[in-house]
Amino acid sequence: MNIHLKIKEFVNKKGAEIIVSNTLIGMLDDELVFDDVEAVPYKKILRNIIKEGYAQKLLDLGSYTPDVKFLASQYAGKNLMQEPPVLYVLDCLAYGLGWINKEPVLQAITAPTQAPTANPQMATAQPESPKKKGLFDRVLDFFGLSSTSDGSSKQKTSAKKKSTNNIDMNASADECYSNGAALAHTKIREAVKWFERGAQLGHGGCENELAVYYFTKNQKKKALSYAKKAIDCGFLDSAFVLGMHYFERALKTENEDDFVSAFSHISAALNPPKNTPKDHLLTEGLIPQAKALLGFCYMGVPGVPENIGKAKTLLEEAIAGGSAEAKLWYDQFTQAGHFKNVPKTISIRASSAPHTAGSFTYVKSKK
Repeated sequence: MNIHLKIKEFVNKKGAEIIVSNTLIGMLDDELVFDDVEAVPYKKILRNIIKEGYAQKLLDLGSYTPDVKFLASQYAGKNLMQEPPVLYVLDCLAYGLGWINKEPVLQAITAPTQAPTANPQMATAQPESPKKKGLFDRVLDFFGLSSTSDGSSKQKTSAKKKSTNNIDMNASADECYSNGAALAHTKIREAVKWFERGAQLGHGGCENELAVYYFTKNQKKKALSYAKKAIDCGFLDSAFVLGMHYFERALKTENEDDFVSAFSHISAALNPPKNTPKDHLLTEGLIPQAKALLGFCYMGVPGVPENIGKAKTLLEEAIAGGSAEAKLWYDQFTQAGHFKNVPKTISIRASSAPHTAGSFTYVKSKK
């Protein structure tokens, strides 16, 4: 993780006061600093250090003194956790402020020791239970695309490599987009090559197409990188992609910031400014999914104000648009008593109807 480097960059741009502001968390999120699940605990420490006033206490010191370690010890003791990871986060802030020149060394957060089993031999003989699919993987299933490769896709890729090299490097960004869109329904890999070339030339539409494409292929880093650039150009399919990323992660971590980020991006995708160009709007096929997720958020997930009325309306609209997830959630909320309990896991019931995102058409797998 490069937390300290990004903090230093933000301090140089915004001033020292940025380290005591919740805005810092959002800025680091935008740079994908906490993208890996393993990094989430450090995000939580940083958020709480700011929230509980420890960042302000650090800033008030004016320089790096032994009191920094005391602050780490104080926070760790109060929150019943190890001191080194806390000191690492405080050192990242101190580095950003220019108080220390040596880059902080990441301190691993050790998991609690598990209780010994009664029979060690039986423990080693137990087969590993399959991991349950998260929402992100289930959405891939919804689009008929598996996140785990069986080898066949790689063979298809290598077989088509020769046909993807016919890209005119002198083509303009708009020509790259047009060529890619024309091939998206028949020769996807060639279309992707055109979009990648257009993205190199800074074409927001190409970046938007690639964000959606790599999202469905579960190539998260590529998808998020393109999505961020496309969002800067006002493309709302990419806002949905980023919202889905945070939503899937929030279900794993139950992290308030992730839920808020998911809600923010999905809301932006569904509620564009009036002057948004038509080709920048959220693709029609994604609207029911976006409404279903927003309805879920309004049920009162951490960080999002509960609004049962909006949740019910959005889920009903999503159901009318063909969202199987919305129907399942709606039924379970109703059975639980006027939408009072939010289920943690929902299985997707997919039909064979095609859904479109950007220029691509994805057909749901038949279950």
